[in-house]
Amino acid sequence: MGGDLELQGHLANAEAQRALNGADVEAHIRARQRAVECFGESGHRLHELNAALNTGYGWMLLGDAAQAERSFEQAIQVGAAMGVAAAVAMARHNLGLVLSWAGEHERAREEEEAALDFSLEIKDARMECACRTYLARILLAAGRLHEAKEQALGAAALGHEVGPPFAPPADATLAWVLHEEGAFDVALRHAEEAYTYIEEDQQLEEGRALIAAVYGRCLRAAGRESDADAIIKAARAALMERAERISDPGLRDGFLNAIPEHAELCAAGA
Repeated sequence: MGGDLELQGHLANAEAQRALNGADVEAHIRARQRAVECFGESGHRLHELNAALNTGYGWMLLGDAAQAERSFEQAIQVGAAMGVAAAVAMARHNLGLVLSWAGEHERAREEEEAALDFSLEIKDARMECACRTYLARILLAAGRLHEAKEQALGAAALGHEVGPPFAPPADATLAWVLHEEGAFDVALRHAEEAYTYIEEDQQLEEGRALIAAVYGRCLRAAGRESDADAIIKAARAALMERAERISDPGLRDGFLNAIPEHAELCAAGA
């Protein structure tokens, strides 16, 4: 029976990956959840851990912070019991951002700093860049501009070392912080650099909405209203196209309104 459940889990994982490749996040999550159940019941804890991480990421893509939190906490629990520190750190990294979306800024900071500490311990520059990028956004949401700038500067510097897909969101986050600080000219340069990446690589999805929202904001600060309108219009159209693939109205609403940069694009086009 355990072997049958393991096979069902692997088949569900394959189905989930096909769905994600086709941008069907709902189907991706349903399949990942089946995989978590199958591997959990069959005692294959490592597979359960990986499926829980992927399920959390799926909920994160949809902007469902509560569901993502549950999946990431399950991954942390399983990973800690198994001693798989890297998986625990990755779960905490993503958990930090979704907690920030839910307004739990202090807990978000603690989770992200724990993930950052792990990246420093293993000397993983790519993970460090991602953690500093998220931490800057968490601190900015908490109103801690000076600390956010410190993390954003570190993330952008690392991003230039490791390149895409880590560099564009790092540059956009630094642009966001600098814009909040009032350093509009420097903010625009970083936003343009980030936007250049996604123009050159249409397959690069990481942070695309964030980059467009920040670039539009920086263009407006520079008085380039028509350029900002064009960027926001294109980004909003792409966002709405993705939203149309989500059949559940509640999930669609969360996708458009619970993720801050998505909400900003929607509001800008209203």
